[in-house]
This record gives sequence, structure tokens and C-alpha cells, in this order.
Amino acid sequence: MIYNNSRFRGRENIDNHLNNYLKNSTPYSGVFSDHEFEIVFVQRNRRMSAYYVERALFPVPKCEEKLRRVGTHISLSILVKSEMEPEASKLSHLEPSALGTKEYWDNLYNLEISNHTLDSSDIGTIWFDDSSAEDKVVEFLNEEVVGGDLLELRLGGERETRAGISVLDLGTGNGHFMIRLRDGEEQDQEDEDDEHDEDGQEVEGEGEKKKWTGRLMGVDYSEKSIEFARRISATEKEGEQDIEWTIWDIMKESPEPKVLNGQQAHGWDVVVDKGTFDAISLSEETDEQGRRICEGYRERVLKLVRRDGVLLVTSCNWTEEELIEWFVRGEAEQEEDGERFEVLRKIEYRSFSFGGRKGQTVCSVCFRKSGGAGM
Repeated sequence: MIYNNSRFRGRENIDNHLNNYLKNSTPYSGVFSDHEFEIVFVQRNRRMSAYYVERALFPVPKCEEKLRRVGTHISLSILVKSEMEPEASKLSHLEPSALGTKEYWDNLYNLEISNHTLDSSDIGTIWFDDSSAEDKVVEFLNEEVVGGDLLELRLGGERETRAGISVLDLGTGNGHFMIRLRDGEEQDQEDEDDEHDEDGQEVEGEGEKKKWTGRLMGVDYSEKSIEFARRISATEKEGEQDIEWTIWDIMKESPEPKVLNGQQAHGWDVVVDKGTFDAISLSEETDEQGRRICEGYRERVLKLVRRDGVLLVTSCNWTEEELIEWFVRGEAEQEEDGERFEVLRKIEYRSFSFGGRKGQTVCSVCFRKSGGAGM
């Protein structure tokens, strides 16, 4: 295992440090410096992960939770194994964490409700804000899903397309993402220039916000999350009846009739997961088969997406390749009716590279549901 990269000082010792992790019971040791940040390698459960930590925040804390707070996780986990060890038959699980418990999220949103009560401008945590993931996902939905008509709705203009698309937000948190879709994005000058035909005549949509006016629903298993989303929605003058906020546990409750109903009885056009699979992957709970509950997530979310609809998953704990492994299965593992996910697109984020590998602080993969008899 030799990782050489000219970006890092002390690179000649990288291989020694990595090998020392295999023998050292201490989870953190060895730091590599760049001009603006340090890289901390972490080994847990035979998985090597890395964090970028600003040099101003040193010394590095020895507690994993504190490290996650001050550092940015690189989605570059490396499975550590000896040359003689056979390839693992399936992905390794993440170490269970408080972030995988409902109690943690109830407490968090209870605190954020209190803060919002004191200051209505305080809307709490924006998921993956340090990576601008929400901006990237909204841009992807507007430019690719709508502009590129990935759903092949052929409804006419972009305004009609947005009006015809239903969106389900799994683990809605404070609801900010859904409120942002409903409120719409300002058209930039380039977009406005494009809203003219060949003769220079204005066409429908010029100067308008990119509003998603179709059915929007945000769900979360935390009652406090939904309470918070409703409060912010009211503050933003987005009526509660406009965006549906629903308390629902994807891993324990049936989707009917809370989530699969009406025109979405057979699934939603777009299902968005911004860290929900991450949180479920950190839960130590097991299902009736004795598996970690994250192993049943794909099967459950598959039912929520209509045939030819899309699932957009954003993660800071799994790499693109690992997400694809979790959500895309071989023929032997497909459901009896042939329903499955296939990779459609990936969102590009700022990347870092070392040792011939590239890593991102987060990754987003868009899957399309194919097969089956859904509408």
C-alpha cells in the first residue's frame, strides 16, 4: 500500500503510517499536511477513512464525534485487508453512532425549535451546507431532471414540467429543501437570455422563478422535525396545506396510506434522500432477519419511486461506488417482478486526490427505477 502524492508534505511516510494503523489499537494516528488543512486517517472496523481538518483547529481531537464536528469527512473510505484475505462478499457496516437514533434527532430539533422561537430567522441546520450540497441538488433537479427531461414527461416548457413533477423528501429535517423548491430559484441572466425563440420573441417562463408547483411532501420519523418544518413553512409564508409534512418512519411503517396515496399511489416522480441513508446506516437496530436495518432500506425506498422515476441520494459516509453497491443489485438479488435501480447520473463536487484516488466531502448519485408494473 503506497500512497504518493506531491500535494502532501511527508508523503514518503504515508505508507508507513497506513500500515501502522493496522497494528495500532488507537483509532487516530498520523497526520499529513497541506498548505491549508491536515488530513487525518481513521481506521475503524477494517475501513480506512479520511478527514480534512483546518490547520487552525489543531490539535486533532481524539473523540470521533468531535472530529466529525471540526473536520470534513472525505468520501474516500478504503477497505483495509491483507493481500491473502479474500474479497468481502458485501459492504462493511458503519460503526453505530448516536446519529443513528431517533432520540438524537428529537433532541436536536427540539433545540432548534427553541432557537427558532427566540429568533425566527434561525432555521437550524442546512444539510451538508459546508459542501453546498443543497445548491448542487437543486441545480441538478432544475437543469437535469427538468431541463434535460430525465423523467421523459414531455409536458412542454419547463414551467409545465415542474408543475407536473411530484417530489418526496425522505428525512425532511427542517423542511428547508422543500420550501426552497416551492419558492423557486431566481433565473440568472443566461437563463433569461435563453427564454427567447429564434426570432427573438419572448417565450413562456421569461423572468419567472423556477418554482416547483407540483405535489411536494416532506416526511421524517421525528415528530419534532415535522413540527419544526411546519413552523418554518408558516414563517416563510408557505402554507402547511401547500407542502405536505408527514410523520412517517420508512423502516417501520407501511407507505400506504401515508405516503403512497392519490396520484402517487404507485410511487413518486422524484424521491430525495439527503443524509437519511447515512443516519440509518449508523443505527444499531436490526430487523426480523437479524440484519442491520440499513440492509432493508433499498427494498423499502424502491416502493416509493414510480417506474421510470428517480431516486437522488446524497451521502457523506459512503462513496459513490458504495452507494451504487447498496442500491444497484445483480440479477440474482432483484425483486421477483424485476424492479430495480440503475445508475442514471452523478453530481460532481469539489474533489481531492491522493494516492491515485479521488475523494469528495459528499457524493450524490441519481438512480432510475426500471422494471416492474408500476405506473
